[in-house]
Amino acid sequence: MEGDALVDEWAFQAEPKVTMKMETLQKQAEIELLTPKPSGLRGSLQAVVQRVRHVRKERDYPSHEEKMLGRLEHVFSEMHKEFDERERILDKKLQQVVEERKLELQRFKWMSVPIGILSAIGIVYIFYVVYVMEGAMSNMSSNMTAMTGDISVMSENTGSMSENMTNVTAALGNMDYNMAHMTNDVSRMNGSMTSMSRSIQPIGQAANSAAPMMGMMRHFMPF
Repeated sequence: MEGDALVDEWAFQAEPKVTMKMETLQKQAEIELLTPKPSGLRGSLQAVVQRVRHVRKERDYPSHEEKMLGRLEHVFSEMHKEFDERERILDKKLQQVVEERKLELQRFKWMSVPIGILSAIGIVYIFYVVYVMEGAMSNMSSNMTAMTGDISVMSENTGSMSENMTNVTAALGNMDYNMAHMTNDVSRMNGSMTSMSRSIQPIGQAANSAAPMMGMMRHFMPF
C-alpha cells in the first residue's frame, strides 16, 4: 500500500514533465526490446527497478524526486526480495511435497508386493474352496440318487410287508374262527365226558358190589 501511494504521488508531481519524459520512455522501450523479459510478477518488478535506475542515470532530478525514486527503488527491491524469499519457500515446500510423494510411492510399491502375494493366495484358496465344494456337491448328488433308490426299495418292501400283514391278519381271523370251533368242540367233549362219567358210575358201583362175590368164586376155583 505504501508503494502504491508513492507511485501516485510521484506520477502527480511528474505530470508537467511529460514531454521531457517522452524521450526517456522511448529509450526505455528500446532498452526493453534489447533486454530479455522475465515472466510473472517477479519479471514485472525487475522491469520496474530497471526503468527507475535507467531514468536516474539519464536525467538529474531534483532532490525530492530523487528521494522518491530512491524510496521507490528501495520498496521495489524489498518487494523483490520478499517475492524471492516466498518463491524459495514455495520451492522448498514443493520439493518436500515431491519427496513425500516419492516416499509414499515407494511405500506403496513395497506394500503392493505382499498385497499382491496375499491376493494371489486368496484367489487360489477361493478356487480350491470352489473345487472342493463342487466335489462335495457331486458326492451329495450321487448320495441323493442312491438314497432315492434305497427309498424306492424301502417303499416296495413296505408294500410287501403291508400285503403280508394283511395275509397274517386274515390268517389270524381264520385261526380265531377255528379256535372258536375248537372251543365249542372241547366244550361238547367236556359235556360228553361228564355224561360218560355219570353213565359209568352205576357200572363202577355194580363192580364194587360184585367184587366180594368174585373173590369168593376165586377161592372155589382150582386155578
